[in-house]
Amino acid sequence: MSDSVDGLESTLADALAPHLCGASLSVLGREPIGTGQMSTSLRVTVSTEPPGRLPASLVVKQPSPDPTSRAASRATRTYEIETSFYREVLPRVAVCAPRCWAVRFLPASDDFLLVLDDLAPRMQGDQIAGASVAQVASAVDELAMLHGPVWGDESLARLDWLNRADAEQRAGTRALLASCWPRFVDRYGDRLDAVVRRVGHSFVDDPGTYFDPPRGELTVVHGDFRLDNLLFDPAGGRTAVVDFQTAVLGWGATDLAYLVGGSLPTDVRRLHDRELVDRWVTGLEAFGARPSDPWGQYRRQSWAGLIMAVVASVLVQRSERGDEMFVAMANRHAAHADDMDALSAVRG
Repeated sequence: MSDSVDGLESTLADALAPHLCGASLSVLGREPIGTGQMSTSLRVTVSTEPPGRLPASLVVKQPSPDPTSRAASRATRTYEIETSFYREVLPRVAVCAPRCWAVRFLPASDDFLLVLDDLAPRMQGDQIAGASVAQVASAVDELAMLHGPVWGDESLARLDWLNRADAEQRAGTRALLASCWPRFVDRYGDRLDAVVRRVGHSFVDDPGTYFDPPRGELTVVHGDFRLDNLLFDPAGGRTAVVDFQTAVLGWGATDLAYLVGGSLPTDVRRLHDRELVDRWVTGLEAFGARPSDPWGQYRRQSWAGLIMAVVASVLVQRSERGDEMFVAMANRHAAHADDMDALSAVRG
């Protein structure tokens, strides 16, 4: 997409033509949103003539300009995954997510375009600051809305962009974690709590069955269900979910452990693990989904956040806020895995 206003207008007019029905489109303003590590997002104000064909403000998401992030995105199929989610999965689930006005993906160049509803005045969560128990509970409700409608749906396995967890891919992820771990520890040094080094070294050395392909009770997993990807309504409405770049077929408890372990201060989280797992199960039951061992899977999948912090911090463009975020994630998730005795959960 062109950086010029004219280029942006042309791109949007073409992508939104089915909604414009012959109306003209003008871009009145644009501003960056967030500090995305893998892509860039703009809030774009528009007008149409005749008026009323589009909202006054839209979010436009496009590839990162950083070569490192672009290479990581191609390697992990990030752009393909998110555009496919909006086309093929969002209509089948009940999660609160922005309406998609236009979606494009070009496999040869790995370019993409998403035009989404602007969900302001909802406010983005802050992975570094953490969240309240009430905010996390509202996000747990949305997890049930994502997981429940397609829980155990065998047709999901036919979506190759979603069903990526074969033995080769998971072995590659394990190898990537092993290669990133020493660089992660060296980079962040004494900013990491002692528990990170202790449980992290042990897990990287022997992750047990963690990287085995998941079986049974599978659903659509967001894969990066954390505060920076959640938009909270100051009026108390539903929490909105964004950034589906890591969606995958897997165990829903992965998202749950990732959210709870990375969002709450450790001393607060210890008081609420059980009730938040129970809340998720209750939400799933509304869709007829009944996980057989939710607590066991929650314990086992508490490694997901630490893995993400280690691997993503090494692969994406480095920034001051990114460093703070990855350290906060690692410290909270390592304490969570330790509290859950998650080593025993993956080693049998």
